[in-house]
Parts: sequence; C-alpha cells; structure tokens
Amino acid sequence: GTKTVALLNGMFSMIKHGLSDCDGGFSMYPGYGICNDNGLYERSIGHLFYEPAGTTLSEKANDLALLLTAGRLNDDNLNT
Repeated sequence: GTKTVALLNGMFSMIKHGLSDCDGGFSMYPGYGICNDNGLYERSIGHLFYEPAGTTLSEKANDLALLLTAGRLNDDNLNT
C-alpha cells in the first residue's frame, strides 16, 4: 500500500539526493540547500558512497563481482 510506496520513494531519494527530505526522503529539512540532482548533495546530511577494494583493475572487478553477483560470476565472464 502507501507505506510501500513511501519506502520506495525514500530509497530512491537516498540514492538520488543522499540523506535529505527531497522527494520523500528519510531525513528532516536541514535548513539549507535545494533539491538538485547535480551530484553535489547540497541539501543532504550524508550520502551513499562505495569504493571497490583493491588497487588493480582485476582486484576491483573481483570486488564488484562479489558485491553484485555474490561471487557467482565465473572467470570467463569476469575477464571479458
């Protein structure tokens, strides 16, 4: 129902605007900034960020494969 829609709106807002009140987000109005989708998160208290582990491209690809496919990506597909 409506709570499911509100939860999905909050999750999409978290990805798009960070932790803010923009577009039905989970936060209260922080008193500054506007709701822009420009990557600056001007109105957010915080935002999501991910940095793959490893220093080489192969290590980073392995880390992303683990995150996105729970390690089910085989070596042939990983190396393409």
